[in-house]
Amino acid sequence: MPQIFKMEPRSASKRLGLTGCNVSVPLSQSEVLDTVKKWDNNPNPEQNQEWIKLIANQKSGDELRMVSCKVGDPYFYALFRNDAILYKFHPVILD
Repeated sequence: MPQIFKMEPRSASKRLGLTGCNVSVPLSQSEVLDTVKKWDNNPNPEQNQEWIKLIANQKSGDELRMVSCKVGDPYFYALFRNDAILYKFHPVILD
């Protein structure tokens, strides 16, 4: 996955409990959807059940971030509240 977002320093990854991962700065819903459509070649990510659940539970003050890890779950978007992941969205890559 090409780095397309500005990433937080490693200290932010540790604070969020994601040591060994890169975490983006907070993103808007449209930034996530536009990126998934472009880079993951998925024309309708807003119809993904993970995305629907994530957005339905987003509250003021929550943050959407892209997470890329070297081990474990390698690539996803997450909804953070109080520095904890509430929901994950794994884009489906279509060929």
